[in-house]
Amino acid sequence: MKLFRLFVVACILTFCAGRAAAQEQETPAPKTYKIYAVCDAHLDTQWNWDLTHTIREYIPRILFQNLWMLERYPDYKFNFEGGIIYRWMKEYYPLHYARLQKYIDEGRWHISGASWNANDPNMPSAESFIRNILQGQELYKREFGVRSTDIFLPDCFGFGYTLPSLAAHCGLIGFSTQKLSWRKHDFFPDAPYHKKNPFSWGVWYGIDGQSLMAAFDTGGYTAELPADAGYNKDFIRRASNGFDNTAMRYYSGGHLHGTTNCGDKGNSGTVTTARRMAEAMADLVAQGVRTKGSDADLINATDFGPERLDEYDAYAFGCPAMGDEELEDTEFLPMYDAVEPLLEGKRVALFGSYDWNDGEWMELWEQRAEDAGLVVVDSVIAKDYPDDDASADCMRLGSLIAQ
Repeated sequence: MKLFRLFVVACILTFCAGRAAAQEQETPAPKTYKIYAVCDAHLDTQWNWDLTHTIREYIPRILFQNLWMLERYPDYKFNFEGGIIYRWMKEYYPLHYARLQKYIDEGRWHISGASWNANDPNMPSAESFIRNILQGQELYKREFGVRSTDIFLPDCFGFGYTLPSLAAHCGLIGFSTQKLSWRKHDFFPDAPYHKKNPFSWGVWYGIDGQSLMAAFDTGGYTAELPADAGYNKDFIRRASNGFDNTAMRYYSGGHLHGTTNCGDKGNSGTVTTARRMAEAMADLVAQGVRTKGSDADLINATDFGPERLDEYDAYAFGCPAMGDEELEDTEFLPMYDAVEPLLEGKRVALFGSYDWNDGEWMELWEQRAEDAGLVVVDSVIAKDYPDDDASADCMRLGSLIAQ
């Protein structure tokens, strides 16, 4: 009996996860510099949006994108804050939340910030500051079996001199921010470099002698990791003015984006995100196939064509809606145009994501496939990243086509 094999093709893009690529025309700096590039996401639960928007859009974006990165890039590490946000992840996205534990155990998803939520460190009382940390740490220990080790306050306006003492009292050892660099005036005009910060990174002592490792000049938390990180001029400048030729630099997507778009040269962030969504859905479809005891291969659209059709018994095609609700026409559509005429009578499944409008592109795609004689067993669409409902639908689609 012939083994059932499913071909799953998605319009995806391979890109780096934070590794620097040397460029031939550049010469490495004669000195050795060290940069701690820290991937993070800071999320205001409310700012220029309401809480509903946070839960429906920003939390899943951070959660889904970083799971996608962690599953594909073994060296990728991510830092995220906020006990209240983790609680919402569990409440609204339980399937994805359950996948966090593996990466937390591996030390690749770091629980940062220690607190229930980022708090103002100036106006509230010391008791309020400590209880905020206590509540956050209790959740982290209960949910993940770990506690955070640092205070992560990238977006707070100033820090009192009691902070090292309070943090050390709570058993924390680190602190980082980028906010002091926003000041209009140079508080340290005689300093050769860090005129707005007391130092780039080092030991911050409290009034009672307790201390924290502190990083003040970390750059913006919305910054992307440059492709030339190994000898980037800004990195070298920061490190050369830091203790022991060392500096720390945030990179990631701030409020609105979940991960860096490192390596996607020549493509907009919109295209990159759409392709990540398609691949996330492809993974779920493949999982559904495997639950039925069948094999599933995930293949980039550019690596498939008519010559490979005979290798498979059924096919699942995934493509995001681009532009005015159209199939992606650079990589996916040329492949699909070539294989569709050869799939008459074959069982296929269709899936994809969209960012706006109502998903009409999938209806048009289904109609096109049926008119060409393909047997469309079903289709799945997801608004942005596949939430728990869309994830379950993708797995159902995989199990359906494997029957």
